[in-house]
Amino acid sequence: MKRALASVVLLAAALSAGSASADMSKEVSLKGVDFNDRVAVERLYQRLKLTARRVCRDPLPGPFDIYADGECTRTALDKAVAAVDRPQLQLVHSGAPARVQMARRSR
Repeated sequence: MKRALASVVLLAAALSAGSASADMSKEVSLKGVDFNDRVAVERLYQRLKLTARRVCRDPLPGPFDIYADGECTRTALDKAVAAVDRPQLQLVHSGAPARVQMARRSR
């Protein structure tokens, strides 16, 4: 269910930015992703990012389409990460370091 939802989100974001045709849609499989493994989550994130770029790329780019494509890609990736709805993926998307250390309170 989440796999299909993520691909639909990529399509919807691309269409809202006006940089993809109605038949542009890509699916990213979540099968076999161990969300407790940071490296596996980072690989998934890179696949989502690459897929978002492909969906948003205009086949006949104009001089300013790179900006629209970039905005489309960011929006598609934001929505795909939200659709997957896993905190580990959201941390990678936010750019959080692999290990977050808690600050000690001084007494």
